[in-house]
Amino acid sequence: PGLNSIFSDGVRIFAMKKAQVSTEFLFCLAMLLIILVIILGINFSKRSQLNDLQKFVAAREECLKVSNSLNSLFVSGPGSRAFLKVYNLVTIYNNSRIEVSDNKTYKLLTQCFYTSQFLNSVYNLSGNLNFSVSPLGEVIPG
Repeated sequence: PGLNSIFSDGVRIFAMKKAQVSTEFLFCLAMLLIILVIILGINFSKRSQLNDLQKFVAAREECLKVSNSLNSLFVSGPGSRAFLKVYNLVTIYNNSRIEVSDNKTYKLLTQCFYTSQFLNSVYNLSGNLNFSVSPLGEVIPG
């Protein structure tokens, strides 16, 4: 019913009606758009995961940098100094734990540990960090 048969030199050629071709074209176009939207959604999700992973890796690097500096200072002894630059909020506890949080959201990104000793219980630090070792062998900021 949707096809017209045309005879030309003994060969049967089928031609479609114009209205049927238009609806099939629109259906194919709609399917392509749906596939495109699905691909873009997956891409957005993966990009978001990648950004979170990059934040975690940068925060972990800062945490380990601070931890290694504190441990090196503790081993070096009195009079030793270290200068660091961090881009996130670093919280140092005297129970050998360091937490790194996002500066804007204060969301905890990662934590790591150190072996030196601190005078006070908690330090919240960001930006340029200066550490030194006291005559008692304790690491102090400043």
